Amino acid sequence: MKKIAIICFDELLLSSVAGFVDAFKIANQLWIKDHHRARPLFSWTLASLDGKEIVASSGVTMKVDGKLPGSADIIFIPAWHFDGVKRLTQESERIASWCGSWISKQHRKNAIVAAGCSGSFILANTGLLRNKTITTSWWLNEYFRSFHPDVKLDSSQLILQDGRIFSAGPVNSHFNLAMKLIEKEAGHALALACAKTMLVDINRPSQVAYEIAPVQHKHSDEGVLLAQTWMSKNLQRSFDISEAAKAARMSPRTFIRHFKKAVGIPPVQYLQHLRIDLAKRLLETSDLTFDEIVSRVGYLNASSFRTLFKLETSLTPADYRKRFSR
Repeated sequence: MKKIAIICFDELLLSSVAGFVDAFKIANQLWIKDHHRARPLFSWTLASLDGKEIVASSGVTMKVDGKLPGSADIIFIPAWHFDGVKRLTQESERIASWCGSWISKQHRKNAIVAAGCSGSFILANTGLLRNKTITTSWWLNEYFRSFHPDVKLDSSQLILQDGRIFSAGPVNSHFNLAMKLIEKEAGHALALACAKTMLVDINRPSQVAYEIAPVQHKHSDEGVLLAQTWMSKNLQRSFDISEAAKAARMSPRTFIRHFKKAVGIPPVQYLQHLRIDLAKRLLETSDLTFDEIVSRVGYLNASSFRTLFKLETSLTPADYRKRFSR
């Protein structure tokens, strides 16, 4: 029987723990049903700092089984309720201070360590992510990179495995994470049966289709801000770097340098993101044909924009509309 230890702490997202446990409970039931007199495959322990109950972010008091156990085969770090980046980083450091060395010790003994959503910040503070690649929620991407620049991050992925380190994207992806762990420990057939029972789409590899463009620009370069506003208002026009630079009150060469420093990507790539985001919103909320949408976002070639759209969202425009339209 594989022993799962779930790290519990105040302000965690209750669904992140409950949904994860439910997946393994159902996996056990399906296994026993199909294997006469079989024992459950998984057991789990809810562990807190002092072995006492914790209060979830919803205000619900949750009992735990005790302190950290002697050993574990799988360790799960659930999501913490996001209440500002300062608190997230402080709490992540505090939680890692009491469980980090234990997690590292178990990992050295071949335990799997998995983190969901904002749990990646706690995982980063254990010191286990050196030369590892992980994912986290797409909307935590910038925060994670700024506080843990030495960790390789691929937030386009919903679930990512690097050796015995597993990570998951936004909150509900803990279901997909559970399916991945069930598959690793008990095979694809059981994971698929469990996914069907729980209505979990295990063929959902990417989270990029769910990304929402940020409303605010997180920098203070006034010239670049002026250019970003100009670009947003002139999406339908053919892009000319000299006009964008003029809006920023800079020479083209200076503008490109300032833009990349402030935004992190070149102006042309940023413009592509704006056009993709507008296309997504039009697919979600309008009955416009794809050719009409292509015109609205300022692209000349529908075929090339369709290719770009799929590259950026992992879905064709038609599939995106089916999934997200009203």
